Amino acid sequence: MNTNFLPIQLNGLRVVVTAGGSGIGKSIAQAFSEAGAEVLICDISESLVARPILIIPN
Repeated sequence: MNTNFLPIQLNGLRVVVTAGGSGIGKSIAQAFSEAGAEVLICDISESLVARPILIIPN
């Protein structure tokens, strides 16, 4: 899924997304990943955090 939310490349950068297990946080994490960033997802729900890791390629 290529959403192209970020018009810039973030190759080589690391990003931490809080509340990234679902909703807006998950979409933000996907956008950062698609822009080339290495993404660390934090969420209060461990089960929600495990799912996006399988979806986001970087």
